[in-house]
Amino acid sequence: MELTDALTVLRRGWPTIVAVLLLGLIGATALSLVQRPGYNAVSEVFVSTQSANTASDLTQGGTFAQDQVKSYADIVPTALVLEPVRKAFRIQQPVREFAKNVTTSIPPNTVIITIGVTDPSPNRAAALSNAISRTFVDAVSRIAPQNVKSGESPVKITMLQPADPPTAPSSPNLPLYLAIGAALGLVLGVLFVFLRNLLDTKVRSVSDLSDLVRSPSLGAVAYDLRAFSHALLTGTDPRSGRRVEEFRRLRTNLRYLSTLAKRTSVIVTSPGPGEGKSTIAANLALVAANAGARVVVVDADLRKPSVAPYFGIDGGVGLSDLLIGRVGLSEAVQHWGDGQLDVIPAGPLPPNPTDLLASEEMRGLVRQLEAQYDLVVIDSAPLVPVADTAALAPAASTVMLVVAAGKTTKHAVHTSLASLDAVGAAVSGTVLSMAPQRATDGYGYGYGYGYGYSPTPLAQEAAAPQHRPAPGLGEARPAPSA
Repeated sequence: MELTDALTVLRRGWPTIVAVLLLGLIGATALSLVQRPGYNAVSEVFVSTQSANTASDLTQGGTFAQDQVKSYADIVPTALVLEPVRKAFRIQQPVREFAKNVTTSIPPNTVIITIGVTDPSPNRAAALSNAISRTFVDAVSRIAPQNVKSGESPVKITMLQPADPPTAPSSPNLPLYLAIGAALGLVLGVLFVFLRNLLDTKVRSVSDLSDLVRSPSLGAVAYDLRAFSHALLTGTDPRSGRRVEEFRRLRTNLRYLSTLAKRTSVIVTSPGPGEGKSTIAANLALVAANAGARVVVVDADLRKPSVAPYFGIDGGVGLSDLLIGRVGLSEAVQHWGDGQLDVIPAGPLPPNPTDLLASEEMRGLVRQLEAQYDLVVIDSAPLVPVADTAALAPAASTVMLVVAAGKTTKHAVHTSLASLDAVGAAVSGTVLSMAPQRATDGYGYGYGYGYGYSPTPLAQEAAAPQHRPAPGLGEARPAPSA
């Protein structure tokens, strides 16, 4: 994973990271609240030697004391020192448990031992610390080696500073708990985001799609709930202006592919159903027609057609009738709007759609339409459930794969590519549909479409004249002939 990919993952997952960070802070606060306050009282003892007649003896004695002070400090949490204190204060805990509340430390380059005791009562903590210091003095005097001549121990332990009752609890340390909780929350949040991204099987952005498909990305169409009641773009809707720009960008990028292919037919398909292919096919054709090109939309989804309902036209006669020779081209084509856009519905659903789409009649029809129109948009069936589009793909010049962000799996994309590759066809461009605003990666203008709904007929819009700016996909050609 490159740095830019990692930053993208963090940018997408920042709400999760913040949520886990807040949970860490809340947990730290709760932990500090449920803990009993503890008071730590500290007393100090001084370790020295008694044989110091000369300056040399004094130096040697100090060196000896520094060498031994660590060993003496280790005696403090033992039963030799703590057992008398435990009995005197009637502590029910065993010595090992009681020792967990006792700490010792030695300031660097000194012979001072600090003895700290933590207890819920500040007065009791001070009393315990002082009692342990006194018991420690007696214990060292008994176990230290005796001077042969005098019979006295050369080591002397002196109470240097008795413990005073602390005025504030030493635990729980709320700032420390909050710092640890925030650090753990941040680390766990980042790890969770990266792990979720690693295990995520869904395509969620143009970058994800580009990693799966070598073909160029033609654009991204953002998800917009306002489009549920408007399947097609309309020049009379003031809210559709920016939505139109996304399809204009798609139309412009598609024009370069058509120029390279020297042909003008494009199959619009998707790995699975409900991913927005029909909506994109219909609106792509509409935008191209508004730019002055002659466009025909062919509904080649002979299992679940949707083009006729989108445009609000009768779908009783269409492509299936054409392919079996029941009607001619002029009878199957229906003009929409001012005549720049024509539609060929699916017609009656046949029992053998794959065979019809793979036939020479279908190939010949596509060639005929390419000769008479600037752009032929073919809405086909999904690739994964059925083989219809794979059978149709060699007949068209380009295949445009529509992938729904957050819905289409990466496995479905791989399966679709393999299906097309098996028939010698390839995806010439991809479109990310239902994209969240942050996933459009520079495509579009912040508005888009919603999918997965049944479009309402737009008969009123069909009768409305369409604006015709400068031609976008070639000059207008003669109307189709039978």
